[in-house]
Amino acid sequence: IDTVHALVIENSSLYAVHRDDGCVPWQEALSGEAFPEWLANDWRDIKARIPTQMPISLHLTPTQNDRHTIAYQCGSAEGDVQPSLFDRKAYNDPEVINAYLNYVRRAVDVFKPRFLTIGIEMSELSLSHPNEWEPFAELMNATLEGLRSSHLEVKLGVEFVLQSLLLSRVAEQVKPL
Repeated sequence: IDTVHALVIENSSLYAVHRDDGCVPWQEALSGEAFPEWLANDWRDIKARIPTQMPISLHLTPTQNDRHTIAYQCGSAEGDVQPSLFDRKAYNDPEVINAYLNYVRRAVDVFKPRFLTIGIEMSELSLSHPNEWEPFAELMNATLEGLRSSHLEVKLGVEFVLQSLLLSRVAEQVKPL
């Protein structure tokens, strides 16, 4: 880990933090409780290794790696995941929106990124489950709007996969977001 950090810092002008481990501390984000200790420690460790003058690009997602299923609930130990409290809820459920916005805000407060991605490879959701895109887009829009009011200095976005965007149906569906 030390070697990778040194290599990145010596050979780049931007530090990307890519949090795509398939879990979100949903319950803690919703209730305002402390995040699991392993996650808080991981975030602090990563942040401490980044030179203060180096811009950060932070990438988060509310999905598992399938880009469809809502992320698991982070467990009390790294790699320990539990079924999410929101497994049966739509992405546009008010509790899901509130919890995800709180999670993202807390990550921004720790990492202080210049750039923030709030959904990773999300055109894949449109590609494989087009009927679920609108509730997901509502989550993304609510999160973007919430962040625009509280973190004006951060450049915000959602990540899409070029190959799926080449399909006109997908491109048309995701374009408004």
